[in-house]
Amino acid sequence: MHARLQEPATQRVERRLAATLLRMVKQSGRRVEGGVEIPFAVSRQELAEMIATTLFTVSRTLAAWEQEGIVSGKRSSHLVIGKSHRLVQIAEQA
Repeated sequence: MHARLQEPATQRVERRLAATLLRMVKQSGRRVEGGVEIPFAVSRQELAEMIATTLFTVSRTLAAWEQEGIVSGKRSSHLVIGKSHRLVQIAEQA
């Protein structure tokens, strides 16, 4: 818990978002065509609140990741992680 509280002050937004999505995948992800799905709807606003940033920042980051094929999904649907190895790389960056 201490580490999670320390994240906003010490880690870049991309790293925090990647780590959050990976936690969701680990806890409840399921394999689907094209990757691993987070089987519940999570809004960009909810993600922003989870990682202590703005909706704009989360939207911009996810849009860039969608362009790279790392994630896919519309705002109101479930996210599919297409390149989980890339998320791991982002989450582990210093």
